[in-house]
Amino acid sequence: MTGRTVKGLHCDYMIGRELGRGGEGQVFEVHHNDAVVVKLYNEELSTEKAEKLKYMVEIGNDDIRAYAAWPSDIVTDLKGNTIGFVMRKLVNSVPLHMLFSPMDRKKLFPARGYNFLVHVARNLAAAFYTLHNAGLVIGDVNEGNILIDKNGMLTFIDCDSFQVYVKEEKKYYYCEVGVPRYTPPELLEMTSFENVVRTANTDVFSMAVLIFQLLFLGRHPFAGRNTSSDDIDEETAIKKHYFAYSQNNEAPKLLPPADSLEIKHLSPLLSQLFHQSFEQRSRRPITTEWIKALDQFQKEMTRCANAKMHFYPKHSETCPWCSFREKRGIVYFIDDSYLKSNPLLENIDSFVNGFQVEEITLKPHSGNYLTTGLSAATIPQQFYLYKNYTRYAKLAILLLTTGIAFITPWLIIAGVAAYFVANALLPWKNKLNRQLQKRETDYTTLKSRYAALVKTYNAPPELNVYNQLTQKLENQIKAFRELPVEFKERKKQLEEVQYNEQLEAFLKSCSLRDHNIASFGSARKQILFNNGIRNAADISRLPELRIQGIGPKNMQVLLNWQRQVCADFTYKPNDTLFSKQLHTIFLEINGNKQNLENEIRSNYQAIQQMKNHIYTKQAALEKQIAAMAAQVHQASLDSEAFRRFIQ
Repeated sequence: MTGRTVKGLHCDYMIGRELGRGGEGQVFEVHHNDAVVVKLYNEELSTEKAEKLKYMVEIGNDDIRAYAAWPSDIVTDLKGNTIGFVMRKLVNSVPLHMLFSPMDRKKLFPARGYNFLVHVARNLAAAFYTLHNAGLVIGDVNEGNILIDKNGMLTFIDCDSFQVYVKEEKKYYYCEVGVPRYTPPELLEMTSFENVVRTANTDVFSMAVLIFQLLFLGRHPFAGRNTSSDDIDEETAIKKHYFAYSQNNEAPKLLPPADSLEIKHLSPLLSQLFHQSFEQRSRRPITTEWIKALDQFQKEMTRCANAKMHFYPKHSETCPWCSFREKRGIVYFIDDSYLKSNPLLENIDSFVNGFQVEEITLKPHSGNYLTTGLSAATIPQQFYLYKNYTRYAKLAILLLTTGIAFITPWLIIAGVAAYFVANALLPWKNKLNRQLQKRETDYTTLKSRYAALVKTYNAPPELNVYNQLTQKLENQIKAFRELPVEFKERKKQLEEVQYNEQLEAFLKSCSLRDHNIASFGSARKQILFNNGIRNAADISRLPELRIQGIGPKNMQVLLNWQRQVCADFTYKPNDTLFSKQLHTIFLEINGNKQNLENEIRSNYQAIQQMKNHIYTKQAALEKQIAAMAAQVHQASLDSEAFRRFIQ
């Protein structure tokens, strides 16, 4: 699929890496455009669905796109058939249901407390308000098709299932899918969603369920403890208005699940809105009422004095999250308020701050050896004699050669040759040349030694050793500083392991045969059993298996069910075991700390010794260079003076 090009109304798109897939199709990156993605359908689209997508592209505006990954273009194959659409790419966003789990919240939204869930619920109501004002009805509302970013801003995905009304043609493009646990009773009672007109009122029921799940940490308003002999599943409870947290029913058949937040902790206005949304059909509270109630509730939030992540409404007598922790051992907001760091790993800087590494910066020597106040040494008297002897000999040879040539002209050539040969063999001239050569050699040798000294001064080999030692020390100090971070990270991993082990055990206790799962009767469950899928924990292995009769849509149903089951899980940390395991980690890290302290001290001492050695050697080299500079300059002057002397 990668590299395939599809045509859009505005431009062509080259398909890139697959980002995800669902029951309807796959989502792909687009080459050379990081701002958008392309959704391609698995099956051929109907004419009506293709027309719906095209109309959605036409009506898209900034208000809609603020809360929805809205189609911005349709894509077609070479025959012109619509095969998908283009939408904006959502980055750093996760499904809304990730807020329901304490561990997911800690990993994805660290330091976010209950007030953040209220904030998200408020934004959810604002999203519904904006989309309803645009004439849209979401229809298929569920916790998996809403994404949330770190700031609590929400975006709807799978927007092609929205109900869209074409006012000019008085025509509906219906939403014909839905998740039962988010579907209002009046629609659940229908045999099919085909050609069913949904309204903002039906949407508000679904929104109220999501808001309830946010405020009650994943709990569903129609799932609870059955006090009757009747078989009451979620769909039945929704149809019969069995709101598990109802305060209006004197003989309720459903009660809130054990260890769930009591509705008394909500504001009276919010409680009233939930009752109106779940216990009546004709006139549910509109989105603006929810926004107002949630804004007021957010203002009532106060921070617990005992735990920085515990926020609760002021009217509550005590912090409910602390009560869960103290009375039931349940943690809904995981932080480290009850786990104190070992003081031996605190104030790390007080040790390493005493080991400051000095960078050695050496001023380079230019290599200039010229020294003021020097002049060429006096040339010894003997060389003056050699020079005079040579001059007189040359003159005598010249006179002799000239006389021979005058007496016998044909011997003139032989005479000239004899002159040059005699001149070259003069002993005094050879002595002068040898003296010049010696002076030049002395100068060259001194200059070479001087250059080597300057090179050693400018780049002392010990400096590399010093830099290696300082780099090693910096790495040791960095490792030392990171010890508390390592301890915190390993503590987090330990907590995750304990959490996941409890969750795994809980999911294994949830047998498929003991639960009602939409579209999964006894025959399909038997297929799962035959392939080793027997409980909620086994569902995680489904993507690795290929089970005949269990396609992508069925797999999504099972994953959704597993997610619903997870909402009933409560985390009860084993503090005794945790503290014991944490102490073992601390002993290991503290051992590393002591080793690093010894290594840092030893390395720092070696660095100081090397630094002193470098400075001492540099001072000695400076003196040698200064002394040798005078020698080189003197040799240069003497050599040049003698050269001029013998010319």
